[in-house]
Amino acid sequence: MSGIMNKVLKLSFYPIACLVMISWVLPASAQYNLVTLYDQHWNLAGSKLIPSKLGMDDSRLQVLLPGQFAYAGNSAVPLQMASRINTVSAKRIAERLNFRTHAGIGQEQEYLGLAYRHIGYNGSERYSLGINVYDRMGVSSSFPRDLGQLLLLGNASFAGQTVEIEKLELAAWHLRDYGFAFVKPINTPYFNRLFQLRIGARVKYLQGFAGAHLPATDGRISTEGSGQYIDFQTNYQYHTSGVQGWNMNNRNPAMNGQGFGGDLSITGNFANLIKGSISVVDIGSVTFTGNTRQYERTEGFRYQGQVSGNLLTGANGQFDTLLTRSLQGVKTEDVDFTMQLPTRVIVQGEFSIDHDPGRKGNLEYKKRKFNKKYDKHTLYLTYIQGINRMPGNSIRPLISAAYSYSWGYVLSMGGNISYGGLNRLGMGAFASVRLGPVRIGAGSSNFLGVIFSGWATGADYSINAAFAF
Repeated sequence: MSGIMNKVLKLSFYPIACLVMISWVLPASAQYNLVTLYDQHWNLAGSKLIPSKLGMDDSRLQVLLPGQFAYAGNSAVPLQMASRINTVSAKRIAERLNFRTHAGIGQEQEYLGLAYRHIGYNGSERYSLGINVYDRMGVSSSFPRDLGQLLLLGNASFAGQTVEIEKLELAAWHLRDYGFAFVKPINTPYFNRLFQLRIGARVKYLQGFAGAHLPATDGRISTEGSGQYIDFQTNYQYHTSGVQGWNMNNRNPAMNGQGFGGDLSITGNFANLIKGSISVVDIGSVTFTGNTRQYERTEGFRYQGQVSGNLLTGANGQFDTLLTRSLQGVKTEDVDFTMQLPTRVIVQGEFSIDHDPGRKGNLEYKKRKFNKKYDKHTLYLTYIQGINRMPGNSIRPLISAAYSYSWGYVLSMGGNISYGGLNRLGMGAFASVRLGPVRIGAGSSNFLGVIFSGWATGADYSINAAFAF
């Protein structure tokens, strides 16, 4: 074999590199649905992140209609550049990669949401109940810079060198989440008029339709100086379940796993002027037992193969079968595997800046001082810390500040600015209206990728509708 072997990897969905590419070439931002935390009409939807906020709404019954939240994100590459990968842009993208790049795409599809707020004889809330049923679909990856550059440029530029692969992580799934929430206000005789406390919890049952998981894996790839061979040294186990022919939009897939999870949170309310919440959500896991495959490699191998271009633009998909099979390692059927849920800690403060008991239209506040029907001007500060890199999560913290304005209880609108998570800088806006029992709204936690795709790393959107009585 002569020349330098530029083609290092070309793998179908089951081996390693495909998930990196899926989650990387569609960059955007904001994997958390922040809009539902800031719009006062979406109490039920927002309670998926802070359960104890369920019931902090004037309605006794809410019915959340089918809605959608979608995101994509990476920490390094602008949307416009990554969406047009070719021989020229591959080099520019490779230069922008971080020491470690984290990327992900995902979608949540709401099917059913119900909330009931039980009011006692004295007109105060005794407890609130909530039910949510929705699908989660997502892909997440984390990879070192050298590996990303090798995949984009081929290994010619690494001739005579060794590329260290440190903590390559990949995960993908399609889950259906059935959640039941219970919230209890705690009213004390001495502090009730100034301070109220709410404790919330949710239990979840999850169905797993498809999953793929490569836990954090180390390895190295060495290219011989004259291009005669490539040495691979790696030790990994890669699991899949129900991924052959898997369509992310399939609404009737077969169930291949199940699991349980839970959320916990607490919210304090001081005179309805300052609210503070702490929650820990998605504690638990899903175990896949059906239609599973394990690909395992415990030793290195040497590859001597064909000459071709880089991974993304060369050879039109004609690749050496020996390399593909060698990277797959030993294939084993019917091996169960478990994936943790995207556990994260959320801390949020809310500051109302309109304390006006006689404000026209705010009749609810006149009747019960500390149960205002709406807050006209509200500032929010949110901190989210992910515990793992499962789909929809990031161990890089996210900080967001927001403002919302309510006109009567008819219109709610506002915006936010954020930094961190899958993204760098993010900016979003939202608006919703209430016409009788109908609530309709839409928003984005980050729209910069739509307007400034040349430097911003993406966009997300959220659509909600509900009946409230």
